[in-house]
Amino acid sequence: MYKELVSIVVTLYNKQDTLQSCISSIQDQTYKNLEIILVNDASTDMTLQLCEEIAIKDSRIVLVDKKNNEGLSSARATGVDISHGSWILFMDGDDRMFPDLIESLMLHSKHETDVDIVSCLRIFSETPESEKKPSRIGAYFVDAGRNAANRIYRDKWIDTTLVCKLYRKQFMDKFHLYHYKEKCPYMFLEDYLMTPVFFCYARRIVVVEDAFWVHREDCNSISRSGALSGWNYDHIEAGRIVVEFCRKNSLDRLLEKELSKYIAHLLRIWVLMDFSKIEKEKKKEIQNRIRFYYMHYRGMYKEMSEDNFIRKYIFLMFRYSKVVWSKMIKNLYYKQYKKHVKSGGMKT
Repeated sequence: MYKELVSIVVTLYNKQDTLQSCISSIQDQTYKNLEIILVNDASTDMTLQLCEEIAIKDSRIVLVDKKNNEGLSSARATGVDISHGSWILFMDGDDRMFPDLIESLMLHSKHETDVDIVSCLRIFSETPESEKKPSRIGAYFVDAGRNAANRIYRDKWIDTTLVCKLYRKQFMDKFHLYHYKEKCPYMFLEDYLMTPVFFCYARRIVVVEDAFWVHREDCNSISRSGALSGWNYDHIEAGRIVVEFCRKNSLDRLLEKELSKYIAHLLRIWVLMDFSKIEKEKKKEIQNRIRFYYMHYRGMYKEMSEDNFIRKYIFLMFRYSKVVWSKMIKNLYYKQYKKHVKSGGMKT
């Protein structure tokens, strides 16, 4: 049962409050043949010290201490580089898994041939009560990678993140994980950019219709804080790469969704710049990039979009009067970002 080694890459940055629960959930797995790779991304709290204490007691743990904070993507890639398992699983330091996750996903990997990815569902946790193990329905389905890619954002059973999935190591080895690093240094191994790529190239994907994963919402995470950063700027290029990838590989159903997401990201960054302190020349350069890509893809979005009338109208109106749009529409559609400014959440 435990013949194949599974490498779990856990990325950690200032996770002293959650890492014990996270790592314990790995150690409690019923599947025991694990390589637990902890990548400390230059934390400034007690994360490293706590990891060292835990690692002494478990020989399966490999601790990597990065001296410079390079972000989630770089930490994940570092973990993959040193892994020895036949399967890879990514995990964030504030998540946890139920004890039967690895065993269940590994069993499903054996039920079918040519499986490169095995995915399950997540529970979104805000209270301890919401982290209780749900009942199992035992259902799953198998699909070709390209078909599954076209179901992203449309099928409730398909989780769009890179976590809560087993990836066959031989499949991962086909990719140059740093391929997009030059253009997207913060996002080159994150969900938005790589989930469509991995799904498209996978031979077959098993999707388990049960939740084995608990995702804890972190209001201070870079994606939820409202802060303007290099991670936000990466969306400008990452979104373009994803859209072009969908076009090149004829993923038309996914393309429609990715176009809508991309336009939304571009306009969100435009708003965040107005709410943030940013150098005049840098702001001008970024706004020019946003204008260019917005106009480049606007026609395609207008033709393909399945968005509701209000969302589509707001997105398309940006072309005609950016001044009016900035003064009126952003205050209605993106007004939540004002709250971050007042609370000191906006920074560059």
